[in-house]
Parts: sequence; structure tokens; C-alpha cells
Amino acid sequence: MRIVDITYRKLWRECTLHIEVPERWEDLKPYQFQVCAQLHISPPADNEFVLRFFRIPKRGVARLDKFQIYKLTDMVAFAVTPSATT
Repeated sequence: MRIVDITYRKLWRECTLHIEVPERWEDLKPYQFQVCAQLHISPPADNEFVLRFFRIPKRGVARLDKFQIYKLTDMVAFAVTPSATT
């Protein structure tokens, strides 16, 4: 499990989100595994995936830029591909 810190501005101060990013299937929590299963049935938008998979507050996701969302989804690419067996 990897810890990622994301800093964003909220009014006049900076806020930091501490996010646990799984690196293997064994690191997934039950709710994350459920999101992966639902991903193959009906794929959500990237913002919705980040919101549900990492349990980031909705306002926190709204403040992330597109590159940060891309990198978060790229870090868990193993969960998106069903053939990943690592």
C-alpha cells in the first residue's frame, strides 16, 4: 500500500488529502474490490471512479485537476484490467 499526499487550495489555505493507494490485488479493501467489480459492469466517469474507489470527499475530487485524476487512476491500473494476475 502506497500513501499519496495531494495538496489543493481551499479558500486561503492549503488542504492535504492523504490517500492510500493499493499496489496489488491483495491490498484492495472490500469496498474497493466492489468498485472494481462494478467497473466492468457499467464503467463510471473518472471523477466518479476516484470518488468511490479512494473515498475522497466530493469537494476534494472537484478541486483535483485532470492530471491528478489521471495519475490516481493510472496507479490502480491493475484493478481495471481483468487479466492482471500480479
